[in-house]
Amino acid sequence: MKLYSARHGESEANVQRIHWNQPHGYGLTDKGRAQAASLADRLAGVQFATLYCSPTLRAVQMAQIVGRQLDLTPQVVDALRERDVGILEGTGIESPGPAWQTSVQWMQHDNHDARTEGGESYALCCSSAGWKRCIATQSPTCC
Repeated sequence: MKLYSARHGESEANVQRIHWNQPHGYGLTDKGRAQAASLADRLAGVQFATLYCSPTLRAVQMAQIVGRQLDLTPQVVDALRERDVGILEGTGIESPGPAWQTSVQWMQHDNHDARTEGGESYALCCSSAGWKRCIATQSPTCC
């Protein structure tokens, strides 16, 4: 089995430089849609059994564009959601203050247990093993 992974294209949240990992709001920009179409073109000759995506609007839009090219309907899987950043949700990516410092500790200081108020740590997010849960839940025979 081969597993392909792609990040969503440019989103409105990327352009506005804000944290947004919730399912609703902040879809792809025109550039993001073009990036999705480019990926779809590059994958046109590859045979896929299934197309999964996280529940964020940007990921769903990306998967829909790619899925049209591959003749697949994306399967939205909550297990693939992004890390919950708690009180940072909707704030600027470069927001100063203690909450932001806590959020980036895992990157800067290898502290994977750091979390912002109301959010989850990088370690917790990774321990949920989204891909493994996705594959096991959707295709139990492969795990």
